[in-house]
Amino acid sequence: MSDVAGATPTQSDHPEVPASAWALAGAFVVGQVLELIRRGPQAESAWPISMVLGALLVVLVSHGVMRVGWVRFWLVVVLLVLSPVITGAGLVAEPSAWGLVSLLVSLVQLGLLYAYTQTEWFAWQRTRPTGGPSLTPILAVAALVGLLGGLLGTPADANFSLSINI
Repeated sequence: MSDVAGATPTQSDHPEVPASAWALAGAFVVGQVLELIRRGPQAESAWPISMVLGALLVVLVSHGVMRVGWVRFWLVVVLLVLSPVITGAGLVAEPSAWGLVSLLVSLVQLGLLYAYTQTEWFAWQRTRPTGGPSLTPILAVAALVGLLGGLLGTPADANFSLSINI
């Protein structure tokens, strides 16, 4: 901020949500859309509860990543490290164009998460600050990712199923 009384600030007291966080959110949307194209939707009767639970879960975890909550952040790190490893192993066992696309999306997501950890925002969040810009817009994208995840059907070649009857 400027030392001159009445002058407008030239720099905010906090960093803005970094572009890498937005790019990561976008990469997850792209990943979900590609999976929806590949696998198709599940039965319509399961959509409401799956979509709501998916949105809640993804928003909860995303909020932890944005605020650098260590448990949720490291959960995402583990998942994003395992994803290309498992996808790559599957690609070696059974090469396919979809497998290659999934591997590339996973690697992009992992790279964007790393880029996010190098930002001023991430360092600032590690200090447990109060205030700052609203996370509502980026968490709305997280909700979209969860909603799309709630639509996903089980792949046709899957050898498992899960059913919850209430």
